[in-house]
Amino acid sequence: MEPRDRFLDSKGLRLPLQAGSLDKIAEAIQTLYPLLSTEICYDLASRGYKKESPDGPFVPKYGTRMGFNFGKMEGIMEDLWPLMKNVTCPTLIVRGEESPFLSREEAQRMSAMIPQAAWVEIPGASHMPVQENPDVFNRVISDFLKE
Repeated sequence: MEPRDRFLDSKGLRLPLQAGSLDKIAEAIQTLYPLLSTEICYDLASRGYKKESPDGPFVPKYGTRMGFNFGKMEGIMEDLWPLMKNVTCPTLIVRGEESPFLSREEAQRMSAMIPQAAWVEIPGASHMPVQENPDVFNRVISDFLKE
């Protein structure tokens, strides 16, 4: 997988840069993350988008500059792998089993590079395990913090 492809789902879908309603944004989120509930998709849309004017479209609250620059850079990202060995605290790497952004191999590699790291995979989750499978996520975090 090319680095630039990591910001797209397998169908090449992205979140909209503008939309006429929060319902349309929630639908786009649901398309990208089908394991999320409709309620969470709508909540994410309402927290992540705003109207700049009463008659205008909804636009992201976050800066879209990074997304535009990423496309211009042809997917070039800073290589952070060499820095992993500098993480000295106990670390838990959490990966959604169906994540299109973090592969199982990458999670294993991170765990091997960080001195006190472990990794877990959350079933029934993709990029948002906290929202997609909160019961398992909370148990995994609780178990890690007890250790």
